[in-house]
Amino acid sequence: MIVGALNDLQAEGLHHYRDTLLYDAYKVCVAAGDGNNAMLWLRKAYDAAVVVVGEHHPVVRNLTERINAGIEGPAHFEGWIPLRPPPQ
Repeated sequence: MIVGALNDLQAEGLHHYRDTLLYDAYKVCVAAGDGNNAMLWLRKAYDAAVVVVGEHHPVVRNLTERINAGIEGPAHFEGWIPLRPPPQ
């Protein structure tokens, strides 16, 4: 379902929610014990988050720490990027 949603966003040329969906895919892989794919999804979530909020946002810094720490540790952070309406 996550991959389908990502494909739909790409088909529409949208970036909104892409980072969140990629992060959800990371959490699903962690829960399934698939560390290799979890890290791949996490790196994609990082790249998408940088596009949305920039590399200095606290959530992006947390993703950087998670990537550097590897798969050990908690599978998620408190919260995610605060949702804002798309620019008008």
